[in-house]
Amino acid sequence: MKAGGAKVVVVGNEKGGSGKTTIAVHLAIGLSRLGIPVGSVDLDSHQQSLTRYLSNRRMWCEEHSVHLDMPEHRLIEPSSQDSRSAARRHDLQMLNDVLAALAETCRVVIVDCPAGDGFLSRAAHERADVLVTPLNDSFVDLDPLLQFRPGSFEPLALGGYARMLWEVREERLNAGRVAFDWIVLRNRLSGLADQNKKDMTRVLEKIAPIMGFHLAEGLGERIIFRRLFHQGLTLFDSDEPKTSIIANHSLQAARNELADLIDVVCKVMDIKDDVIVA
Repeated sequence: MKAGGAKVVVVGNEKGGSGKTTIAVHLAIGLSRLGIPVGSVDLDSHQQSLTRYLSNRRMWCEEHSVHLDMPEHRLIEPSSQDSRSAARRHDLQMLNDVLAALAETCRVVIVDCPAGDGFLSRAAHERADVLVTPLNDSFVDLDPLLQFRPGSFEPLALGGYARMLWEVREERLNAGRVAFDWIVLRNRLSGLADQNKKDMTRVLEKIAPIMGFHLAEGLGERIIFRRLFHQGLTLFDSDEPKTSIIANHSLQAARNELADLIDVVCKVMDIKDDVIVA
């Protein structure tokens, strides 16, 4: 099922700690600032990181009497059905209903997936128009996509996440549906031109056309991302004086990186040609 006329953007990676929620919330707020109605869905009923992030944002706005852009948000709670099959049917129906409801008022729906290969996460990937996969800049984090022979950069096998994506793509094609557009975003990039960074660049640029993903420029490693969650703020909120986010060179560079990502997502979705003015 496609969510009406809304584009579904899934932020997914089986590996934890890749920055999925940070990317999801910045996509939601960045697209909202372009005047695009945005919905968001949190599939991680245990951590609820995206839900907590947006709850903090709502409370911060109320306490400071400030209006900031906010997506129309939903959290999908797990089914309480006794049998596994019944629970899966219920969860799938919930996902379908939430996507359909958000499609009534939103042009883009951002879905934040938990780590692991859970049933709901796979179902969300099956409904994606665009998949954004944040990838920490290390071969440990690349392993779920592609595994290499020890001590070399010769591909050995697809990683677990890539195999799941391959299965999802095959299911979509067999059902007569087009494959999703896949964007891999390098995250927590070092500011140094070290050997790991050079090796990752060479390998990712080589495998991108083979595996079928767009390689986004990426985000640098910056402390400020760790400080925004408890206020519910994003780097796009730095022009609001009450946020007390200090506008410096590093922040401007980070905003530009995020604006570039949103521009790539918009072009892939073919919904807007403009770039956010960072």
